[in-house]
Amino acid sequence: NYEVLGIDVKINTKVKLDHFLNINLNKLCIDDNYRNKKFIEIKEIINKKKLIGLINCAAIQITKEFDNLSLDDLQVSINTNVLSIFVLVKQLKNNFCNQESFIINISSIHSKLSKSKFLAYSFSKSALDGMSKAMAIELGDKLNIVSISPAAIDTKMLLDGLGNKKLVEKVKNFHPTKTIGHPDDIVKIVTF
Repeated sequence: NYEVLGIDVKINTKVKLDHFLNINLNKLCIDDNYRNKKFIEIKEIINKKKLIGLINCAAIQITKEFDNLSLDDLQVSINTNVLSIFVLVKQLKNNFCNQESFIINISSIHSKLSKSKFLAYSFSKSALDGMSKAMAIELGDKLNIVSISPAAIDTKMLLDGLGNKKLVEKVKNFHPTKTIGHPDDIVKIVTF
């Protein structure tokens, strides 16, 4: 018996949600007024309910040649892919129900094995892995915190990052299974 609250910049109509909030995770990190407003909205939905888990899978994947990559690109990546999770956990940690509650951060294979043009994404996912480990130490007596790092998953972000379907086929051949993962594969892992 649980409810699902989705947070994103736009709703994914393929996902069954009980509640949805439009939240720009980069702005959540840099604008105090926006952050306060959004946490009021979150608290209104949560109300007196206890959180069982928090699954963080939001990401921005900025792919640029090194010479075209800006400090702003890195900051947006870090804010969206890492610091927003810190902000959410910091604000919501007292709403978790017990030591069996969990936080699952979806990282990426790019945190350990990446390629050209993925510096901002790879850097942010490496930082997410490090933060997940540190949070597990800091909050481990209250919450179970893990990070998972899947390889290529069949999403719009993958196609946008690769640029064309021929490269998707090429990526398949790098995987032992010769397939690209499906979002349902991740669902199976996080709904243990």
